[in-house]
Amino acid sequence: MKKLLALILLLALVFSISCGEKPPEPERDLEWEAWVKPTEAKTVRVLLPAPSQVNAATAVREELNRVSEARYGIRYELTFVPFDRYREQTEEWLRGTETPGILYAGSLIEPVLEGRILDLENLFATDPNVKGVLSFDEAFLAAARVNGKLYALPALGLAGQRQALLLDPDIARFYGRTDLQEITMEEAGALLSMIRRDFPDRITAVPLDGSILGGIGGAWDRAGDATGASGVLAARGRGTADLTSIFDNAEFIECCRTVRNWYRSGYTVPNVLEYAEDPASLVRKKEACAYFSGIGAEAESPFTRLVLRDSAWAESLPGGGWCIDARTEEPLLLWTALTNLWTDAELAGILNLGIEGTTYEVNGDGTARLIAEPGKPYGYTMAELWWLCPGAEKTYPLETSGSGFYETLAALRADVLFSKANGFVYTAEGLEGEEARSAEVTAEYCRLLLSGTADVDKTLQEARERWKEAGGEKLLADKQNKLNAFLSK
Repeated sequence: MKKLLALILLLALVFSISCGEKPPEPERDLEWEAWVKPTEAKTVRVLLPAPSQVNAATAVREELNRVSEARYGIRYELTFVPFDRYREQTEEWLRGTETPGILYAGSLIEPVLEGRILDLENLFATDPNVKGVLSFDEAFLAAARVNGKLYALPALGLAGQRQALLLDPDIARFYGRTDLQEITMEEAGALLSMIRRDFPDRITAVPLDGSILGGIGGAWDRAGDATGASGVLAARGRGTADLTSIFDNAEFIECCRTVRNWYRSGYTVPNVLEYAEDPASLVRKKEACAYFSGIGAEAESPFTRLVLRDSAWAESLPGGGWCIDARTEEPLLLWTALTNLWTDAELAGILNLGIEGTTYEVNGDGTARLIAEPGKPYGYTMAELWWLCPGAEKTYPLETSGSGFYETLAALRADVLFSKANGFVYTAEGLEGEEARSAEVTAEYCRLLLSGTADVDKTLQEARERWKEAGGEKLLADKQNKLNAFLSK
């Protein structure tokens, strides 16, 4: 799961696509039409974020095209790009002169505002084939919308993710804790206190991204602004629609006080802001006892997962998804090629798992075991990215996830709480300077406050003053007006 979260964080960074100046494309009123197989196969380019090594890719590509060409007259030109090079490759695609295609974007805001990806709203609304696909639950589609328009088809993602305290299983047994037991944050704090007392030679809770709580979110919603500098909503965006500065949000302040208390109690390392060791590795090596992180629906874990109650929720920021280059002259072709990967179970199985008997085999319980390529430690590894690949829910779950994985995931998704601002994106037209300055201040002080290393009251006061000087109040008033207009529709 740590590997999964690291990839998610990386995606969120590298897919904030910055492709230079470009005027928005004229809007096209596109409607779905039944696909008619052409006499000569048409080729569609697809850019796939992938693990660093994807063996057997050529064989899988050929098998995918054998089925797709015979059935639909569509050929996929799949390009597997390692995560660390995906941003560069994506920018080349969206800037280049080659045939437009299909790609994954982890952040939709910039590509949408720059007019670089196609509005899919009407295509989706008029296509009867996409109804009932698990990935396309209406609430999760809202997270792929920007101010009311759909620009991406969401994969399963971390929807249904819960927040948890992950413990060394030996320590969990010591305290009588069992896997997937639910606890409150207060109970987590009390447990950390006992761990600190009983295991003083280990790190009690390993920090991630400069905070003990780095692996989980807070109970405030940034409401369409990735930085939170323009104001946040309380109660995960499910209460009042009144925005406040993040430095005046009661939930943020409570979180700061909690991590400050934990830091002063010695639960973590002194150099928390600079600490970069992998939490999971330290717990495995018995150098640490626990860390906070998100968890999915996997059946197995090397750690004991204590689930924080009422933690399955999603912020209102648009998530990522599979997009179509807005420059295409054949939107119906690209739409059909993209949606076929969800609606055709055979195509979904090939893309996600490869070729049965060659890259995977099916176990008696209906799970899949990946087969390593001869002479190599791994084979076709795209199945490890079930949260990203189209059509994953149509395939066999991996044996490490368990036979009921997708049923469990569907149940988790049904419990996810969404902000009332879901799908709202704030743009600060005319206040770009205030936005940049406020974002800088917000990032600086949030990092300091959530590390636990700073006096909370003194630092909050400094942060409020700096935020106001940067123009934060102007931003908040502007955003409040735009949010009110969004909610009134």
